[in-house]
Amino acid sequence: MHGSEVRGGFQYPGKTYAGRFAHMPSANTCVACHDVHSTEVETDGCVACHRGVEDIRDIRTRHLDFDGDGQISGGIHTEIVGLQEQLYAALQTYAAEVADAPIGYATGTFPYFFNDINADGQISPDEAAFPNRYQSWTPRLLKAAYNYQVSKKDAGAYVHNPAYMLQLLYDSLESLSEQVDLGMSDLRRP
Repeated sequence: MHGSEVRGGFQYPGKTYAGRFAHMPSANTCVACHDVHSTEVETDGCVACHRGVEDIRDIRTRHLDFDGDGQISGGIHTEIVGLQEQLYAALQTYAAEVADAPIGYATGTFPYFFNDINADGQISPDEAAFPNRYQSWTPRLLKAAYNYQVSKKDAGAYVHNPAYMLQLLYDSLESLSEQVDLGMSDLRRP
């Protein structure tokens, strides 16, 4: 929600980042959209303006193709997910080719990044153990992995501050692409 004002993600030097998301001036606190006790999202305010939208993930306030898939019919959520998927693949490519240590991600298991021992692209329950935590970090890999983690842990980034999240994901991909071939030509930075 606050973007560059709080620097929630790793912000690459020389880049500008979206500040506080001001889509709705009345929605500038957590409890403006979330129930104060359950934190459940209350979508009445969203659907009042975005008529015909049944799922708030289908709302799109920017009509550009950020993830390069040629689609702009889905919500901005789909653009974030598309860049997340590309960043995860890029993390795996970079880790295998540059750090010479395959990496994987386990959403619900701390510390989230593990050695992909069998290099199958997945983290099995046996691999998702603290002694197998990933430790072959390069500075470039760590920065991009941090932004990937930020994006995965903010499931509401498409509402909280989509421009900021898209910028973090794009810049992480751009950084990794300086060392491995990622094909960035169809991607767009907001």
